[in-house]
Amino acid sequence: GRIVWNRQRFVKDPDTGKRQARLNPEEDWVIQEVPELRILDDDLWNAVKARQKTNTVARDARGIADVRKVNYRRRPKYLFSGLTKCACCGGGYSAISKELIGCSTARNKGTCDNRMNIRRDELESRVLNALRTRLVDPELFAEFCDAYTRETNRLRMESGAGIDKAEAELKRIAREEEKLMDLYMRDAISIEAVKERGDKLRARKAELQDFLASTDEPPPLLHPSMALQYRARVQQLYETLQGDDETQRIEAAEIIRSLIDRIVLTPG
Repeated sequence: GRIVWNRQRFVKDPDTGKRQARLNPEEDWVIQEVPELRILDDDLWNAVKARQKTNTVARDARGIADVRKVNYRRRPKYLFSGLTKCACCGGGYSAISKELIGCSTARNKGTCDNRMNIRRDELESRVLNALRTRLVDPELFAEFCDAYTRETNRLRMESGAGIDKAEAELKRIAREEEKLMDLYMRDAISIEAVKERGDKLRARKAELQDFLASTDEPPPLLHPSMALQYRARVQQLYETLQGDDETQRIEAAEIIRSLIDRIVLTPG
């Protein structure tokens, strides 16, 4: 959306005789706005630039950038790319044809005996089916919720008792500080004794205040129907993957990938 003149100048290299570009100071540039030539609007342009800035790979003190991070930020080409591992060698799986994937170590290095392949669509179908039907069994989850609730209530009572005890001791310290000051005002105790006792009280007071400030809130209770809710959400994600909206499919795929640490493929 703008044209810039006098951005650079050319000088001749005395050794080679070739022209070389040199950037002029920015204050010498001549800039003309031409909105009719603009391809993107400002909002989209600024949003892209902001995202590029967050994805920039910084250089270290030696001026070297770790370009491997770029691969980590790349969106996976397939649903479970990078998550499949070989049970025999621990290596990853990669495409060996249009539809099949196999152990990369067995084919690239020959140090693994696992030569079995699996169709990508078969793998995705098995894993998605397991997420929908086998993970978080409602009956087992209900039993877990009961045990979790009992343990949470026990910890809450212990934590509550500790908090009540700390708050009571803080009140006792406050009363003792008042009594100490009253004795000093009546010349019943020396300034040295006041300072010594006061330092101990302040130190203990600080410990109690730190304890109360760092005490975590008790964890939330789980409801037994959470397992059914989980399965319903996974079913919705699965149906979204089959839809036509690419944006929604990408979002659903990222959520499903976040549920999986790794997929171990065992030949058999």
